[in-house]
Amino acid sequence: MKKLIFFFVFIVCFVALHAQKNYAVKVSDSKTGEAIAGATIKIKSNNQTVITSTGGTAVLQTSSDDSLVVTAKDYISQEVIMLGQGTAVSVVLAPKPKEKEKEKEKVKAVTRSKNKN
Repeated sequence: MKKLIFFFVFIVCFVALHAQKNYAVKVSDSKTGEAIAGATIKIKSNNQTVITSTGGTAVLQTSSDDSLVVTAKDYISQEVIMLGQGTAVSVVLAPKPKEKEKEKEKVKAVTRSKNKN
């Protein structure tokens, strides 16, 4: 009898963990807070993709043990683990450094190394 109860509890927990839920995802810019339209949200378990609307939102269905990869042009990609997330998920993407900023960083690094010598 104990084995049967244990098995039943295990099955219920397994089903609950892998149950599909609807999530509302909002993607925004880390510097301005503005919504990012056209961001791609990929569900890792099945490679399904969803594109955010002009308001930076998308609705998708996945399980709580999955993760999402959020990408957008000119932004650094981010992976979001769904475990522990509510049904409203906010993703904040940081802009990629522009080429001029990258060049300035290289110059600073070279200058620092020359100053050390």
